[in-house]
Amino acid sequence: MKNNYEKYRSAWLIGSAGGIGQSLSKVLSEYVEKISFCDMKNSPIIMNENSNFWKINCADDKQFIKFADESVKMFGAPDLMLITAGHVSSAELINTSPDELDKIYSNNFKLVSIALKLFFEKCLKENNISKNIIIVSSNAGLESRPNQPVYAAMKSAINSLVKS
Repeated sequence: MKNNYEKYRSAWLIGSAGGIGQSLSKVLSEYVEKISFCDMKNSPIIMNENSNFWKINCADDKQFIKFADESVKMFGAPDLMLITAGHVSSAELINTSPDELDKIYSNNFKLVSIALKLFFEKCLKENNISKNIIIVSSNAGLESRPNQPVYAAMKSAINSLVKS
């Protein structure tokens, strides 16, 4: 991240209520002037005039589009996006219901895909301003996980998307 002399103008933190997101939200104000937080859980974050929280399902494209539009209107296009959201599942494939498969897919790969697409769309007009993206994945996407095959597959898909 940049030092205190080069603060980001605006950032999105997607998945701000969980452990990693909550930890990042506490230090993010040192590096960012205006912060947009979103999560499907209530905000544990202390808000001020330089931040706003949206309680949304980040994997729902309509809700995320509304978040992105409102955030850009409020704070301008983001210079930084951090994604910490995700759904961990220890279900073996044979025991994973169709609903659980959808939840693992939606809250991992789909969420990241939607966020990346909208981040790029909102930043297209600012070609001369450098942008940064941080996506927190899992070592489950890098190694065999016999007890978490679907979760590992989604994290591997995220890693492949980022590499591509």
